[in-house]
Order: sequence, then structure tokens, then C-alpha cells
Amino acid sequence: IDNIKDFIARFFSKRVDHFLTVNSGVAQIYRDRFNVNPKRMTSCTHLGVDVDTFSPDYSNKKQDYIDKFSLSRGDQLVGYCGRLVEYKGVSDLIDAVSMLRDDGIDCNLALLGDGPMRKSLETLSLKYSWLYILDPIPHREVVDFYRAIDIFVMPSRVLPWHIEHDAHALLEAMSVEVPCIATRCGALEDVLPWNELLVDPENVYDL
Repeated sequence: IDNIKDFIARFFSKRVDHFLTVNSGVAQIYRDRFNVNPKRMTSCTHLGVDVDTFSPDYSNKKQDYIDKFSLSRGDQLVGYCGRLVEYKGVSDLIDAVSMLRDDGIDCNLALLGDGPMRKSLETLSLKYSWLYILDPIPHREVVDFYRAIDIFVMPSRVLPWHIEHDAHALLEAMSVEVPCIATRCGALEDVLPWNELLVDPENVYDL
């Protein structure tokens, strides 16, 4: 999929009259990787969250949401929702939680999504009882996953051809009032501008 996206971008970048870039990071990729003239680009975010659906539940039913996904919470339940692919930093998040557990902090990790890493992660979850790999669910039900977890983490990596362009899952988790941590990667910095909640990509120790 990523190779196809790269081919399409290269093929059409010379044929498009004007680009709407969702953040400055995406604009930089088009400048540096595809030699697009900045005069042909306008920054225009498309972010939005259905706050009627993605809202906090104050009824103190967290355990019901945890049970819905057959999770064990431990002292803290860390969650991620998105593509299960290396450039999303999934491996970094697993390593960070493993380090916390080595330090005596009883936290579990739930990953919701699909992607090329899924089979290897499912195998890894057989080794780590604290690691849960959840099947994709309809978008309207993702809110229940956010309500089940204690902390949402979006640990994306910065690559020459990839930077977070919308941070939609992060926005949804924030809308449900879940505490969030993210890496300094494109739109994540725009959405979560408080420096104490941001870490450098691929820095497992800081994460």
C-alpha cells in the first residue's frame, strides 16, 4: 500500500494544479521528496471529530468497557488505535511498556487495528500475557475502546516519506478525555502542543 501511495504521489505531483496540505509537515514532504513548488500549496486542515459519538462516559462503567474487549487492566491500561505498521512506532510502544513492567509498574497494552505487523504481534502476544491485539471494529464502536483504556499513545516515527498528517485517532481519544502521549511527528505536535506530553520519535526510554 505504501509503495502504491508513493507511486501515485510521484506520478500526479507534476500534473496537479494545486495542493491542499493538511499540515506543514506534509507540505515539507511534497517540497523535499516530490519537488513541488510551495506556491502550488495551501495549508488546509481537514480534521474533525463527531463529538456526539466520541464523548466521555461519566457513569463509572470503565470495567464494562474493559470486559467488552476481554482485557485485563492491571494498574494502568495503555492503548493504541491505528495501523499496525512499523512507521507508526508500534514496536517502540511495546518496548516502552515492557520497560515499565521491568521497573515494577503493572501496566498492560492493548493494540486495536490491522496491518502488516498483525501476525507477528499476535505471536508476540502469546509470549507476553500483558499484550492484547484486538480485531478491527466499526468506527462508531472505537469510542468504547477509548473509554476502556487509561492512557492513549500515538508513537509515530518520522521517515523521509512519512509524517502524521491528521492525528485523527489522537483527536478522538482527547475528545473522550483520555490522557494522551504522542511523538513529535507532524500533526501530532499540532493536536497535542503541550511539550511535556510529547517525546522524540523512536526514543523508547522517554516514551
